[in-house]
Amino acid sequence: MPFFRPYLWLKTASLVDDEAEARQAISTLPEGGAPQFFWVARPFPFAGIGKMYLLTGRASEALPYLRRAAEGCTGAEYPIGYVRAAVPLGQALEKTGDRDGACRAYRSVSQRWGAATPRSVTAERARSLARAAGCPER
Repeated sequence: MPFFRPYLWLKTASLVDDEAEARQAISTLPEGGAPQFFWVARPFPFAGIGKMYLLTGRASEALPYLRRAAEGCTGAEYPIGYVRAAVPLGQALEKTGDRDGACRAYRSVSQRWGAATPRSVTAERARSLARAAGCPER
């Protein structure tokens, strides 16, 4: 079973919702770190791991995971997770000083889901974060 421990951790750590859960997940990070990208194709664990780092104030460490989730080549296969991952990606980019990148990430959500019926809570959040970041409206 030792081989599977990092993957079990990956699955559970990718579900964190708040800072306390994120800190707990980081404290149980397997020896050798999170599993490498090539072992997991779906964007969900990457978005969750990125969110875990973001919630604990480690935006730079979150970026590779969030980029993989929101900018990888899985958008056609997993469109919902792909679009949702752009919001924390924008937040991480903002926190690392890349406002233009953050604006692009937020805009990607608004462009895809901004006119959704019923309304998209994710698109509303992206628009709100974009306004707070001072992103130009398009």
